[in-house]
Amino acid sequence: MFTEKSTMEIVTLDEIRLIGLSFKKLGWAKDCGKYPQMWELLNTHHRANMKNIVQPFTAYWFWYNEPTDAGRHSYYIGGHVSCFEDVDEALVTFVIPARKYIKHSFNSYDFFKLVDGVLSESNDKVKQWAEENALEIVHMPESPTQSIQVYPERELQAQYPAMYTLTPIK
Repeated sequence: MFTEKSTMEIVTLDEIRLIGLSFKKLGWAKDCGKYPQMWELLNTHHRANMKNIVQPFTAYWFWYNEPTDAGRHSYYIGGHVSCFEDVDEALVTFVIPARKYIKHSFNSYDFFKLVDGVLSESNDKVKQWAEENALEIVHMPESPTQSIQVYPERELQAQYPAMYTLTPIK
């Protein structure tokens, strides 16, 4: 029987190195709506070329500022790696900075409800929890959004899929 879970906690993380894809590198427009295709490309075409993947595989999704094009945002999906060695030229590296985050963990009875329903409510729940606990949410200079979506492969494949978000705080 499904039991809904939603927990908040403050975590301090070391930097997280990612290798993945960006809309800009793929030549896609920011608002093209190709998120499922990007996920598919990473998993079916590029994941095999990613060196030094941290196991079990965890994917990270977020909007970020293109370092070579100030003020332009691109969507990014990548996998956690231990280091940047022999990075395929089709892939983009990114470092999520070491800092404190609010970690909001949650689940659902199926994947589509998880990403289309529960995830869409996460930012509001995190903001409310931060206010109740006198925490200041900040934007990372690298990212115009506050929330990083984290998809641990093992948790996505569970009977009741789960994921979490990371929201930077002061």
